[in-house]
Formats: sequence, C-alpha cells, structure tokens
Amino acid sequence: MTLMFAVYVAVAGCAGGMLRYVLSTVLVKPAGTYLANSLACIVAAASAAHPSLLWVGCGFAGALSTWSSVAGELSTLLRQGKAGFAALYLLATLLTGVMAYALVSQL
Repeated sequence: MTLMFAVYVAVAGCAGGMLRYVLSTVLVKPAGTYLANSLACIVAAASAAHPSLLWVGCGFAGALSTWSSVAGELSTLLRQGKAGFAALYLLATLLTGVMAYALVSQL
C-alpha cells in the first residue's frame, strides 16, 4: 500500500462519513441509515469491479455504511414493541444490500 492510496482512502472516508451524517440528520430514522447502507453497497460493488477505484470502496463506502446504527435502531424498535417493523427493516436492509451489490457488480 502506498502513502497516496492511504491519503485517497482517508479523503474518501471523510466524504462518506459526511454524507452518512447528512442522511441521518435530513431523513427520519431508520430511513437515513437504510439509504446510507444501500448506497454504500452500490459504491462498494462499483469499486470492486474496477481495481483502480478500490480506495473509493474502502474509504467512501466504508465510512458511509454503518452496522452499528442499524443495530441501535433495531434495538430501539424492539424496545418500543415494534418487532414486526424491526424484522422488516432488518430484512430490507440485508436484501437491498445484497441485491444492490449483485446488480451493480454485473455491470
């Protein structure tokens, strides 16, 4: 790994983290987290298809995606007695991520 690759990853990570923050503040929970994770899967798939763009997947998609927020939101939904919505949210998050990655990696 070169120093420039590390710089690219860091800069992309800053951008991904900022976008995740914006999505989580502009959209109501859990929509912001769902959209951030879906976009991260698309970006990760696109960068995996092009080795010269791996820094985008590592930095931007890595910072944009957030499993800890999903876990926290699921916990909150369960404590609120919304087990059905929590299950639907978890299933939608996982399926959307897998489908987005599969579709984009085919392009």
